Amino acid sequence: MNQQNAQLSHIATIGVDKQTIKVLELVFQVPAKGAYTLVATPQQADAVIFDFDCFNAETQWKTYRENHPTLPTLILSLQIKEVSGTVFVQKPLQIERILKGLATLQVFPEIEVVKSDPAKTESQRIHDVKLAQELAIEEKEKAIHEYCGYLEDIDPKNHDQVEKIYYEPNKYLQGFFEKAYQMSQEQTSGGIWVEGLSEPIIFQGEENVLECAVGWNEQKLRTMTLMPLTKKLQLTAIDAKEIKQLESKYTFAKLPLDNSLWKVALWTARGRIPRGTNLHHRVVLAEWPNFTHLIVTPHALQITALWSARPCSLLETAQHLHIQQRYVFSLFSATTALRLTTIDRNNHDSNTDFSKHAKRTLLQRILARLHSE
Repeated sequence: MNQQNAQLSHIATIGVDKQTIKVLELVFQVPAKGAYTLVATPQQADAVIFDFDCFNAETQWKTYRENHPTLPTLILSLQIKEVSGTVFVQKPLQIERILKGLATLQVFPEIEVVKSDPAKTESQRIHDVKLAQELAIEEKEKAIHEYCGYLEDIDPKNHDQVEKIYYEPNKYLQGFFEKAYQMSQEQTSGGIWVEGLSEPIIFQGEENVLECAVGWNEQKLRTMTLMPLTKKLQLTAIDAKEIKQLESKYTFAKLPLDNSLWKVALWTARGRIPRGTNLHHRVVLAEWPNFTHLIVTPHALQITALWSARPCSLLETAQHLHIQQRYVFSLFSATTALRLTTIDRNNHDSNTDFSKHAKRTLLQRILARLHSE
């Protein structure tokens, strides 16, 4: 599976008890908003959750890996397990650990199967596998930098450092795409034509479709997002008949509209946030992103789960989750472009310990519900 184009949404389990499966089902339905679905077998799955505390675990693992050597795998266990090519989550299970593990799987390099060559020695074959892993990791890191940039964490008291994390979307293609997206959401038919580009682009909000003339491709679009606009663009509302006329003149490719704007925002932000965003005001999650077809940046599910459980500031988010600020900033910029998050301007970050004020975690509420059944 090419994980740049398809997300890990179908999850199989091996050795997981029925009670934990119930917990996973509820976690997938509530905080993940249906981003994941449990399936019956690894053959149907994009990834597997393997419980290493199950009966005959070593034998089951050997059989599983022989049949599915490259399937992304999340390992559960009370004891720390370091198994090559997997992501480990330690028990007892917590919702944040589950979501963080799944989010890590989304950006975990897929290991390419290297066909065995009888003429090669065992050491040569091992070298080939390691080389494939290193190349996969290098490619994945390159993609992460495209979406999240390279910025180091900042000291919020240092003015020069703070200035580096801001950008102005309206000076870039992102600003026009956001306006066109919002205008298209208000239409019941027709679309928004972006005029002034080398090839036409049409936003159709009702159908969640972005029509791009074939002169456009992803690399060209990304290149345009990196530089401030030098030409004036115009947004024109057109009806269905006018769309047909344009379609008869140009050859269009149809792309998911929300996914396209999401990418444009990530490419433009690269680990920054829109100017005017207060680092100390709380982020409010209005709607869970549809991660089944959106690019999942590092720690995206973990961050979103936190915002869903309790609004908190961008800086507090990074501090509480012990992750780099650029991952939080990137996700915020993308969710803001799609109007999935807002800043509570009347509610400042109290800078108090999260754990002292948080209510029971969602997982605790799920377990309480299960015990009451």
